[in-house]
Amino acid sequence: MTALLNLDLYSMNTLLGLVWSMVIFYLLYTDKGAVISSSRWVIPLMLAGVYFSVPAVAAEVNALTQLSGGITTLDGHLFYTSVHVTEFADGLGLAGRLRYAEFQLGLDTLAPPAFAGFMLTVARSTISSMPVRRLVTVLVSLYFFSVLFANALMPVYMLNYPEQSSLSSALYFLLPVLDGLKYGAHGVVWLVTLSSWAYSLANTRQRVSKTSETV
Repeated sequence: MTALLNLDLYSMNTLLGLVWSMVIFYLLYTDKGAVISSSRWVIPLMLAGVYFSVPAVAAEVNALTQLSGGITTLDGHLFYTSVHVTEFADGLGLAGRLRYAEFQLGLDTLAPPAFAGFMLTVARSTISSMPVRRLVTVLVSLYFFSVLFANALMPVYMLNYPEQSSLSSALYFLLPVLDGLKYGAHGVVWLVTLSSWAYSLANTRQRVSKTSETV
């Protein structure tokens, strides 16, 4: 864990990502944040965050893939196994692992709050059911915490590789789980949101149909 104390790993992107993450926590867990994130005018702002952060992250993921000899980065996998962590670490080499750590603690701190904010505002501003909105809050929280922990712990593993300590062994199995939760929660948020839209549309059509029959 002492690897994270190296200030050279951090950049202005890290600070921006931290501030952005604090905004998302405010939206998630405060009453005023719930009101703000329920307004549809916030959606374009969050979408703009996705628009500006994703291309930069994708470009670095591409560069890291080439640096590793063509091995797809862990960020480029929907789901990956512990074995792939080792293959990718070997492919990167020492300099590449350092660059990957800088990426995780810098540029890659921008995309998670962008996605979390976009998912949250879309769901809260279009779903009227409070139980469903609370479910979305839990799912977005699961997504956000899992990706934050994964981004913080991956550099620890990469910068200590190939050391085989108890911490490295734990991270070897934990990191794929965290990223699996990230992708899973992200997908379920959209499934719940789309299902809620479909249910509301069906109810609206049913009411219109009943109204037409009584006229």
